[in-house]
Amino acid sequence: MITHNRSAFLKLSLETIIQNTAGDYEIIVLDNASTDDTTAVVTGVKKQFPQAKIKYIKSDFNYGTNGYALAFLESDYNFIVDFDDDILAIQQHWDNDVRRAFAEVDNLAFLALDVIQDQYTEGAKPEMHNYRLHTVKNTTVQIGPTGGWFAVTTRQRYYELGGFIFLPNKPFRLEDGDFVRKGNKRGLVSAILAGTFVYHASGPIWNARGKYHHVWKQKYGVDFSQETVNMVDAVKHEDLPEFDVPQKAIALKNR
Repeated sequence: MITHNRSAFLKLSLETIIQNTAGDYEIIVLDNASTDDTTAVVTGVKKQFPQAKIKYIKSDFNYGTNGYALAFLESDYNFIVDFDDDILAIQQHWDNDVRRAFAEVDNLAFLALDVIQDQYTEGAKPEMHNYRLHTVKNTTVQIGPTGGWFAVTTRQRYYELGGFIFLPNKPFRLEDGDFVRKGNKRGLVSAILAGTFVYHASGPIWNARGKYHHVWKQKYGVDFSQETVNMVDAVKHEDLPEFDVPQKAIALKNR
C-alpha cells in the first residue's frame, strides 16, 4: 500500500484489512513523504492491533505510484496485494476466496476483487457487458477490464514474468495496467473475483471534486465547496463523516 496525506482513509483501510484477513500476511505501507498525521495513524493502528505485522516505510520523497516499486522490494510472500489506501471495507475471508481462485483457475496472474456500486461510489468499474463469466469448480471470475480501482492481487513470480524490475527510478505510473497487458500477451488470465467485494472510495464521489461535494452535501448536509485542499490527495479526519455505509453495503450484497 502506498499513501500520501490521506491518513483518514488509511486508518480505515488498515483496520478493514486486519479485521477481515484470516491467513498469514504482512502489511507494507510506503508513505510518500506525507506531511499530515500518517505516521501517528500507523503507530496507533499498530498499538490497536499488536498481532498484526505492519512494516512502515517513510520516504522523504513523493514517488507517486512509483512507490510500489519500493514496497514490492520489501515483500517476501508468494502473493502481493496492491491494496488502495481508500478501500474502506473488505469482505470477511476475502483472502480464502483469493487462494481458492488461484488454485482453481489456470494461468490466473492478476485477480481483482469486485466492488460495491451504489449511489455514493461507482467503484470505477466498467459496465457488466464488458465482462464474460468463467466458472471453474467453486470459483467464478469475470474476465474483462481489471485495474487498480480496487484491491488486486497476483503471484510475485508473475510480476517477474512480466519483465518488471522494481527500482524506484523506473517509470511505473500504471503498474496494474502494464502488468495486465504484458500478462495477457503471455496467455495469462486477468479477472475479477465474482461475489467477493470491497467498498472503494472511487468513481464520481472522490475523483471529481464537484460531484464529490454535491453527493456528500446531499447525504450528510456538509458543504465542502470552500475546501482548498484536493480531496483526492489530502483527506483530513474532520472531512470524513461516519463511515457505516461500506460494511453495511457488503452485508446487503451477500444476503
